[in-house]
Order: sequence, then C-alpha cells, then structure tokens
Amino acid sequence: EEERLSFTSIIETETKRLSNLTKQLLILTSLDQSTRRLKCTSFSLDQQIKSLSRKYLWLIEEEGLELYYKMTPILFYGDEDLLETAWDNLFTNSLKYNKQNGSIQITIKEWEHHITIEFQDSGIGLRESEIPHLFERFYRADSSRTKEGTGLGLAIVKEIIELHGGEIQVSSEYGKGTTFT
Repeated sequence: EEERLSFTSIIETETKRLSNLTKQLLILTSLDQSTRRLKCTSFSLDQQIKSLSRKYLWLIEEEGLELYYKMTPILFYGDEDLLETAWDNLFTNSLKYNKQNGSIQITIKEWEHHITIEFQDSGIGLRESEIPHLFERFYRADSSRTKEGTGLGLAIVKEIIELHGGEIQVSSEYGKGTTFT
C-alpha cells in the first residue's frame, strides 16, 4: 500500500508538471504566431493583480510570507488574459524563490503616461551571471535550487510585456532578493 501511494504521488506530480509544460508551450506557440492579435479591453490593473495574488493566500500563509501592495488604481487597455499570465508567472516566481518568513511587495505607479509594475521579493536572489539569460526559453537559473519550473515562464512574460509595448528589467542581489520591473 505504501509503495502504491508513493507511485501515485509521483504520477500526480509528473502529470501536473507535464500539464504545466504543455500549457506554457501552447502560450509560446500562440505568441509566436505572426498573426497574433491582442484581445484588448479596459480593466483595472491593480484589481487584476490583487485578485490574482488572493488565489495564493494559502501558500503565502503556509510559507509565513508577508504580502505588501503599493498600488495606484489604474484603468488599463490591454489583453487581460495574457497580462494575467505574465503577472501569475512573476508572482509565482516570487513565491517559489522566496525565503521562509520573507516578503513580497507589488508596486504599481503611473507617471508621465507610463506605468511601472514591480514584483519584489526577499528571496534567494540571482547571481550576476544568471541575469542576462533569464528571459531565454528553457533557461533555468541554477537548477539545483528547485526541481520545479520549465524555464519558459520568464520568456513568456517578456513576450507578453513586449506585445503590449513595454519592457521588462530585473535587478537582484544574491541571497537577498529579486525585483522584476
């Protein structure tokens, strides 16, 4: 019985991993199509991100993390579904690579017709040599840090942000945390 439960757990874990990989590959394929059109609507950007983060409250509490918001209410015109995918990838990275009892701060500011969104964590950070490769497909920074991940999430984020006319930057200090802007 114990062996059966162990194998069942492995099958479930691998099924989730493959499902996630398939989902990410489908998103990338969709983004790669030269005929790709954004399905733009007006929506509240700050509410979208707050709503997204609420679905992870159980994990935030389980890890003893503190979640902070510094958000200006912003009505945004863009592809709501694609942007939610981008925020989800950034937020789950902040969770996955954080430290026990760490923090996540999400900031949204508007200035001179520009919007800046930051996902800042107090996690394990990145080595300087890893940063130039973060947005490459299938790149995983120091794969020994986690068994999770496909190396596609940040490549997807970059493509979605650029489709919306934006750019993404990262700053990090190894052992102290990372900020995606």
